[in-house]
Amino acid sequence: MERIKHPAGGRSGIRVVLHLPHSVLRRCVSAPPILPIDSPDRPRWSVMIPAWNAEDFLAQTIESVLDSDLPEGSQIEVVDDCSSDATAEIASGFEDAGVGYFRHTSQQGAPANFNSCLGRSRGELVHLLHADDQVVPGFYTAAGTALTESRAIAVVCRAQYVDETGKPMKVTRSETETGLWKDAIEVLAVSNRVRPPGIVVRRTAYEAVGGFREDLPHAADWEMWVRLARYGPIWFEDRILARYRVHPGQDTATKVMDATNIAERVEALRIVVADLPGATSLLRKGLLYSSAFAMRTAWDLAKRRAWSASAARHWG
Repeated sequence: MERIKHPAGGRSGIRVVLHLPHSVLRRCVSAPPILPIDSPDRPRWSVMIPAWNAEDFLAQTIESVLDSDLPEGSQIEVVDDCSSDATAEIASGFEDAGVGYFRHTSQQGAPANFNSCLGRSRGELVHLLHADDQVVPGFYTAAGTALTESRAIAVVCRAQYVDETGKPMKVTRSETETGLWKDAIEVLAVSNRVRPPGIVVRRTAYEAVGGFREDLPHAADWEMWVRLARYGPIWFEDRILARYRVHPGQDTATKVMDATNIAERVEALRIVVADLPGATSLLRKGLLYSSAFAMRTAWDLAKRRAWSASAARHWG
């Protein structure tokens, strides 16, 4: 054990450091385990769809998968976090198309439901596709080819933002040309550049690093992507092969309105840069980026006349 003090005046504490070989990841104690599957009869792909009160977009999400290039025999399953709307009925309507459905008996929360998806996945490759997002034809071929022909543990593609009506908005940036993302750790440590529908991960990688941290309800995905990048190489596919939906009902939008996302972003930043080379510089860059993000979001909210939410962004 060693006593630490977080950068930028954060809380002091105790951490346990396991001095492991370079090939073994230092595990995060807050990440629940993802148990391996010991079965010879496994599909290549698992498309796991975490859902909660997803009646508005779930059918479009499932149809985008069924209309894609996903190989036959793949696992497709909706994991419902105890919805109170018509999510169950909509998912059941795709039963004849081979779409499975599982419902929790009590609400777990988003990160815990993601972990349930990972635990229920049977495929070698896992695509965690949120119930309001979509894939573009070519997504599964591109990701599958990259993971077959390279040593990458995950594939990230660019994504098209769309609004609640499906109208295209901005697109995520081109981080590098198609191939191994050489500076993925340094880029992701500063800000989350991965949209959830645009990443596929080997299940063995999730088994190695553990599941999503449930103590970071807004930033759990960002922390996970950095943890994966620290574990092994990431492939970047410089094509727009996923659609990320932005709408008032999503969990992210709720946290944006009360500034919870900014507070969690700063806390997550301290976690993801810990032990990285140049951690102090990365933390400084990340805080500057978070400040710019907060001001940009405040301006967007003000333009929409969401005055109280805009005022909440002016944190010190």
